[in-house]
Formats: sequence, structure tokens, C-alpha cells
Amino acid sequence: MSVMAGGFTYGETYDSYTDLAIGTTNAVNQLVVDGSFSADVKVTTTFISTNVLRNVALGLRLEEESDAYSGNWCNGYTGYQCVLELVASNDDDVADYNIEIKLCDDSVSDIDESSSSWTIDLGSEYIMTFEMYGDTLTCSVADADGNEEASFSITDSTYDREGTASVGSYYATTYFADFEACDATPEPSVAPTLNPTLE
Repeated sequence: MSVMAGGFTYGETYDSYTDLAIGTTNAVNQLVVDGSFSADVKVTTTFISTNVLRNVALGLRLEEESDAYSGNWCNGYTGYQCVLELVASNDDDVADYNIEIKLCDDSVSDIDESSSSWTIDLGSEYIMTFEMYGDTLTCSVADADGNEEASFSITDSTYDREGTASVGSYYATTYFADFEACDATPEPSVAPTLNPTLE
């Protein structure tokens, strides 16, 4: 994997969690897979947010293009981003989020967002999944035991193609324990490491 925006450090520790990755800048920090997946694809990450202020994102069907929007979650790639967007913070321990699915083109736009929000306990482990089958895009969040907390699906056919995948957060306050991306078909899956190889 390579750095798409910002930066990352690895081998970090938080509470009882070890061998974590975390962004290094107070802006968007993203990693992108050095490879391509089919149009039917699934990406999953396990994350721990430690601050109420920031968001988490997964990207799919991404392709680097010279005229792609250079800011926000796009950073020079066209495709889709699923973002856990902060709605409100109740206190220092919990925050309310909803799910937004964004289209990256020559600009960035919200295709749609979930109408309801749910609460994340800061410092706890969550599993975020973004998957695409044809023109159906689904983003979901589960707790550490795999119990679904929230799910949101839309249909969009702007980019029905192969592409790469990304994972990221805004601000240096979200730890990532793992990241896996795989073709829905065919097998086998591809599970890239969080540690990118930089030249």
C-alpha cells in the first residue's frame, strides 16, 4: 500500500490494542492499495476512534486521474468513498455518526446519506465494511463481535469498473487494526498489509 494523502505510522499501541496504524496529520490521512480489484468488491477495516471530532472513510473503484478532484477524500482519484460523518458529540466518550457515500469525479459530491445516526463509543473497536455488487453500494458498521450497528445502501452506476481501494481518517485520532480488500468474485481474496512500501 502507498500513502494517498497525509501520512501514517505503524506498530502503535492504544490501551490494550497493539500493532496499530494511525494517521500523522491533522487533515486527511489515506492509504491506497497498489493493485486493482474487480467491479464487484468488498473492503473491511477495524478501527478505534479516540476523538469526537473526526471521520473514517473507505474507498472503492478508485482510479487515479489527472482531472480528478484533488481535495477532500478524493485526492486525485475518481470513484466512491464511504464516510462515517460526525453528526454530534454528546460528551468526551461518545459521538453520533451517520453514513455518507460520496462520488469523486472532477469535484466531490454526496450521493446520499443515511437518515438516522448511531452512537460510537470512543476507544472501542468497530468493523467498517464497504461493498459493491453491480450498481448496489452498501456501507455498514459492526461492533467488535460482528453485530451490525448501522447499514446504508444506494444504487449508482457512474463508475461500474475495476479499481483500487483506500482507507483513511481525518485527523490523527483514529487507529486501524487491519484492512482487507477482495474481489467478490473470483476467489481468492487479497489482504494487503497496512505497511506501505515507499520508495
